[in-house]
Amino acid sequence: MKKYTDTNHTRTPRMLLGGMLSLAMLLVGGCVSKQEHDPSGRGTGRFKVSSLRGEGEFVTIDTKAGGTESQVDVSGFRVGVLDQDGAPILGQDGQTPMFQWDAFAEIDGQTITIPSGKYKFTANNRPKVPTPAAWDAPVYEGTTDFSVKIGGLTEVKLVCKLVNIKVTLAFTENFRNMVQDATVEVYTDYTDPATATKKKAPLTWTLDETRAGYFDVPEDGQVYVCVRGIRKEDGKPLGNGEGQTFRIKKSDGGTLQAQDWAQVLIGYEQSGQGGLSVSVDHELHEEEHIVIVPDGDDVINGGANNDNWEGDDDPVPGGDDKDNAASAVAGTYGGTLNVVLGGSPVDEMSGQPARLTMTPTGRTITLELTESALPESLFTSKIRAEKVAVTKEADGTYTLSGAGKVGVGGQDVDFTLRALGTPNGMTFTIEVPLVSVVATIEGAVRE
Repeated sequence: MKKYTDTNHTRTPRMLLGGMLSLAMLLVGGCVSKQEHDPSGRGTGRFKVSSLRGEGEFVTIDTKAGGTESQVDVSGFRVGVLDQDGAPILGQDGQTPMFQWDAFAEIDGQTITIPSGKYKFTANNRPKVPTPAAWDAPVYEGTTDFSVKIGGLTEVKLVCKLVNIKVTLAFTENFRNMVQDATVEVYTDYTDPATATKKKAPLTWTLDETRAGYFDVPEDGQVYVCVRGIRKEDGKPLGNGEGQTFRIKKSDGGTLQAQDWAQVLIGYEQSGQGGLSVSVDHELHEEEHIVIVPDGDDVINGGANNDNWEGDDDPVPGGDDKDNAASAVAGTYGGTLNVVLGGSPVDEMSGQPARLTMTPTGRTITLELTESALPESLFTSKIRAEKVAVTKEADGTYTLSGAGKVGVGGQDVDFTLRALGTPNGMTFTIEVPLVSVVATIEGAVRE
């Protein structure tokens, strides 16, 4: 058999980008196989899972608390096939679920015969007994649609994403010196499916606890932190014995989402009556957040009945607009675009002028790329990110971090945005992981 090699074909950036996008989608093969016995009477085909992987990470602004993302072992993920409505496929007795496996390793590389039709393939590593809160147990989950034709072979690819909230705690040296017998309970409310009643899903930290807690995203999106202990200065318990409770919330009042990492720093703030100060610094979809608990022994009640919350919903009390970092960097910036595709520079797009506009929205920024050499035939919608967090560093520079979605090849894909510098010179980085595109606007100056 002759082999032909096309040595004259030149791939344009558009063709490269389109090829990468197509590789990221569900693959459906056309291989024909011998038809096997079909009790359903509608003809059979086959499918195999050509790729199953877990993907995602909990990212925080504080890089000192971060770490490298580890590979996810999917061999123990439970996998199964559901009908197109998401219901189990039952056997001839009408009761026994079919096409369900306790571990992906059981079917990894195997070809499964199944009646032709439309299905959903699902995988997760949730425990068999529901656990809304657990130590060092990130949960991944994913579902994708696929079809099986008579006599055909369908290849299924599935990426499972993180679906829970991560919480870690640290204590200041002052807190350790001023409070004894300290414990911190982090909890959410959930509905027990067996009793249909509201219950609390708690994990309790001591001063020596270093593990991370993972929580199912609660129905109301609220995560509570209750600090208990005895003040060494006067022997009195915090909060008159009930502890002090606060909830983690976004600056815009939004609820917590999957992949949020709440890094909680517990500190002691000396005041006239003695007081406890708890701050939370964490990434909520690229949003920095700080919460302060009131001084003294006031108790902010949480738990299954959270209607009695009292307090200021503004996590950054005080300060006027002139101190707002978002307002300080707002405006239109112009710079030079550089584009890297799959690790290689794209000369056709690099070196071109680019402009973007940043509009303050409270203490965050709405950023939109208004001019660039990125082809509109590929990026079918504006690159726009809302609620971009802005932080002023100690050296006077500003750090921006945000995320959004952009149309690529007719579908919305995720991108991340970062920036560092001052209005006199700032570098913006826009990354679209699905198609391996990294665009930077260097030396951008406010006009």
